[in-house]
Amino acid sequence: AEHPSYRVVVTGHSLGAGVAAILTLLLDARRHRCADDDSNEEPIDAIATDASATAGSPRVGLRAGRLDCYAFACPSIASESIGLSERAQRYVTNLVLGRDAVPRLCFRSA
Repeated sequence: AEHPSYRVVVTGHSLGAGVAAILTLLLDARRHRCADDDSNEEPIDAIATDASATAGSPRVGLRAGRLDCYAFACPSIASESIGLSERAQRYVTNLVLGRDAVPRLCFRSA
């Protein structure tokens, strides 16, 4: 990559925090899936978006350890097993103020 020290930081508040956390987990899963030798997909650092939209632009790489999510008042977005997974805890930081109800709501509480 042209700038190996760059990192991707995804952030959002409330519903946007949920979207940011899901995007982060999807990017991490894709990066790991593409790293498998048996995968037919290109590694994520070799993928560019639509060629017409990126004409003349350098490709953007996403290397291990260069992905973070800071979610503010993130609602429940996944099962407990996914939320407690090592990858989710490594990449997603959820910040909650006081007794905010949104981060504490889940499907089971309805």
